[in-house]
Amino acid sequence: MSRKTARYSAARVNADFAFDIAAGRVAGWSHVNKFGHNSDVDVGSEDVWEVGGDYTGFIVNASTLEIFSSDVNDTAAGSGARSVKVFGLDSDYIEQEEIITLAGAGTVVSVNPYLRVHRVYVMSGGVNGENAGIITIQDTQPVTLASIGIGDNQTHQATFTVPVGKVGIITQIWAGLGVGTGVAAETDIAMLVRPLNEVFQTKFLLGLTTHWSHPPRPPIVVLAKADIKLRAVNNDSINSNITGGFDIILRDI
Repeated sequence: MSRKTARYSAARVNADFAFDIAAGRVAGWSHVNKFGHNSDVDVGSEDVWEVGGDYTGFIVNASTLEIFSSDVNDTAAGSGARSVKVFGLDSDYIEQEEIITLAGAGTVVSVNPYLRVHRVYVMSGGVNGENAGIITIQDTQPVTLASIGIGDNQTHQATFTVPVGKVGIITQIWAGLGVGTGVAAETDIAMLVRPLNEVFQTKFLLGLTTHWSHPPRPPIVVLAKADIKLRAVNNDSINSNITGGFDIILRDI
């Protein structure tokens, strides 16, 4: 049976377009939800990703990946994570993915070289149903491109690079702030975009004391090969627990 492509009136676009994209009914359009977590942001600025500090995964040259765990149980026949699936971009910014079987603390090398890693999740596991250790995904330098925290089963990083042949349309931005010490805190959340061969530019900035969600109107448009990340800036307390993410619709061009 062939897939039906939806047709739209102005009213239908407002009501159903995003739903139909998610359902795979609109040719040439797709959706990505990116979310991140940094559980220990101190005074100053850090990116919203599992490792903390500045995100290091926007590397210059594509590289095969080295993947390993901090726990021996994350292995092919272990009780923790057994395999992971990697999603990212090749050297030409084309989307690619592969499944990698883990070897505990031993390093496994990917078949494909990656310029970007968008997401990694645990595909199969043992009796515990979750990764027992921290799973690190790095290039050969080594520079960390992604990490899976203990028991998380997938990466938490509010970063993305628009693939070649597509334009990105950011429709939602959200963030939340908590403080481990119980002290009131404030931070600013910035959405930073770096077009190809340029520098990071602030496209959205909002002060945060608890949590918020914002649908930019009109949406923020990001061109192919541009890097995107969420960053906590001017954080005024130690041990801040910050989450954040964004929804981006991709249109073929």
